[in-house]
Amino acid sequence: MIQYDFILDTGQVNSFQIDPQRSPKAASTLASAAPWTQLTYHQCANCPLQVPTTSHCPAAVDLEEVIHQFGSIYSTQVADVVVRTSEREYAKACDVQTGLQSLIGLVMATSGCPILGQSQGLAQYHLPYPSLQETVFRGVSAYLLKQYFIHREGGRPDWDLVGLKAHYDDLRLVNIAFSERVRGASYEDANLNALVGLFSVSSLLASSLETYLMQLRPLFGPLSTP
Repeated sequence: MIQYDFILDTGQVNSFQIDPQRSPKAASTLASAAPWTQLTYHQCANCPLQVPTTSHCPAAVDLEEVIHQFGSIYSTQVADVVVRTSEREYAKACDVQTGLQSLIGLVMATSGCPILGQSQGLAQYHLPYPSLQETVFRGVSAYLLKQYFIHREGGRPDWDLVGLKAHYDDLRLVNIAFSERVRGASYEDANLNALVGLFSVSSLLASSLETYLMQLRPLFGPLSTP
């Protein structure tokens, strides 16, 4: 279980417990879900899900309470964001947008969305409010580890990261559509700006992954060849 506590400068506290291994919500719960969580409401252009087998967007349903609680909060409002995992605790004084972007990313990655669920491995070792370089390092490392297991099991690994670049492009499309999905559920800009932040990271990595990888190259010093 991962807990997020937002302690706003007004004294308001917003708390969320996220179970990365949670089960999909029951149909009885979906019956009372907000209209903006329905699958066909600003559905992502690359979404593989279809009605009638899936009535609601899995990521939207899981994020409904988060979006509701931050719907009237400004993104620039100051908060102490405390994140507790089973191994350690993180704390950061920042604007709401920074902490919310991290929380939304965690919830979406552990939802039943078949696109976002590809980041499930990273979510199990969640790092709150990462920098762009940390995001690149973790994302590429996790992808290459998956390719190692594909290789071990007789498959064809993608050492050139072609699939990773395509995945970042898919995330870009998801974030564009999802921003439209939650726009009507937010009176102020905290939710939307957090999603814009996720969108910006996905866009940058989809178009310039090699550039950011080269920034990490000095970390490994001289490389010897076999």
